[in-house]
Amino acid sequence: MDATKIFTVLCACLLLICLILTVTSLLIMQKTLERGAAFQEQAAATVGAFLQGWRCPHQSEHEEAPPADVEADVLYNRFTLKETGGKIGVYSDEGYLIRTFDIDVSTLPPEAREGLRVGVTFHSWRELIALIEDYES
Repeated sequence: MDATKIFTVLCACLLLICLILTVTSLLIMQKTLERGAAFQEQAAATVGAFLQGWRCPHQSEHEEAPPADVEADVLYNRFTLKETGGKIGVYSDEGYLIRTFDIDVSTLPPEAREGLRVGVTFHSWRELIALIEDYES
């Protein structure tokens, strides 16, 4: 075989290997996106269940509610825990009271009460829920 044929065969093999790697990478990316979408749906359902039926206890029925997009964006915003009426309240990044917990702040340690007085900010629901569960126990 002359050098041209050898070079052509090597190039064809290299192109075939690149094609196989590209297809494999695309399949891995597709599976990752599907898992991400499934996780996002599960997180949205969890947050929806978490928020369902909760509103500010001081809000009258005729008082204006937060905009409809507040619930849709809760997966991506920051949240702040603050004391509200002697209980723990979860506020959105925009300052809307999302939910109150029936946890009496006076039963918490002094450093936790001080933190709630100032406000404790979280960047994910997991962190927030973990702290609430600690407070409830």
